[in-house]
Amino acid sequence: MPKNNLREVRVLHALNRMACGGAEVRTVETIAHFNQDDIVTHTLSASGKPGELDEDVVRHGGKAHLVKVGIMFPFQLLSILRKEKINIVHSSLRAMAGPIMLISFLGGIKKRVVHYRSSDGGLNPTLTMTIFRRVSKLLVRLFATDIIAVSNHSMQFHMGKNATRDPRCRVVYNGIQTLQRDRHKCKKGLHKEFDIPVESKVVIHVGNFRWQKNHGFIIKILKSHDFAQCDLRLILAGRYDGTDEEIEIKSALDKIVREEGLSDKVIFAGLRDDIPNMLMGSDCLLFPSISEGLPGAVLESLSHGTPVLCSDSGPFKEIAASTTGVTHHSLEAPYSTWASALSVILNGDLAKNNQSRTATADSFAVSPFTIARHCAALKEIYNYTEHESDGIHIPKDGGYQQHAA
Repeated sequence: MPKNNLREVRVLHALNRMACGGAEVRTVETIAHFNQDDIVTHTLSASGKPGELDEDVVRHGGKAHLVKVGIMFPFQLLSILRKEKINIVHSSLRAMAGPIMLISFLGGIKKRVVHYRSSDGGLNPTLTMTIFRRVSKLLVRLFATDIIAVSNHSMQFHMGKNATRDPRCRVVYNGIQTLQRDRHKCKKGLHKEFDIPVESKVVIHVGNFRWQKNHGFIIKILKSHDFAQCDLRLILAGRYDGTDEEIEIKSALDKIVREEGLSDKVIFAGLRDDIPNMLMGSDCLLFPSISEGLPGAVLESLSHGTPVLCSDSGPFKEIAASTTGVTHHSLEAPYSTWASALSVILNGDLAKNNQSRTATADSFAVSPFTIARHCAALKEIYNYTEHESDGIHIPKDGGYQQHAA
């Protein structure tokens, strides 16, 4: 990005909390990439709580601001904008996106970006929350200068089919930072750590224990699997003790695993900082999510050549259209159908599987889901001039762009 065409770029990225979740991990990877271009990114955690990734933000030259949403939130946000000389506000919050856009507008911020990363409304939102979200959406439409989403599916969910008429709306795919890893070493380490027999296959699921991830469905697939034909171990990697929802789901899964006689087949690995190595060492990623914006674990798995068995909702089909290694089925299909598809993936000839993994990794490397393409699209969005309008937005006819990012 030519510095002589821009003021110093200082971005404030608003999220709920910088814990180890998909949006937060992707944000840190983007910050690290931007750091090479002297783009300074701060984060604002609207929960007011510290997270495991705050240190990464600081390490890459930014600051992690903890500001809990409340009556003083507008004044605290305005103070941060002035003190840190922020000139771009980028919100990955959903409910608070509108108020943040309004406050940023009042604070003189000319580039105000809303970033939608999900494709569901949560479980049983209250009437108050529903009304608040509608007001927030109105404020987004009025005060956001750019509205981006991680997939076409997510864009249509949040902005409707008329998003194609709003020139501010565009799809920016998440990007994955990939590094070369030794599969044999990763596989050997995985088997050793969890005491998995050498001849057993490893199926992994990556995701914190939330209802969208559909963990119970995974156990049902495992119950339908023919272990005599192909022995396997299932690793569930993700946080299960951080929220009431996570604790409740973990407790229910413990019970199901015991009742189904699968205690020796299921491994609860918890929160990990070596997910890339675990994916590289596994034979398949099982990912039957109910709802996703754009699943980072799926992208990361494919980047390492590890095949994916997933549900057939919109974002998964978008991924499958741009890279190989994806098998998807309807969540309405019998568990036996999923188990059969899993067996096909696991029981292939070893040499053929290695060739398939290489082909998948190569396919991913030229897909729209790389970190370089993602950051290039964001830099294009951030690249504004002093002549850009800073007033209330009046929608015009046009088409939203799909960036190869």
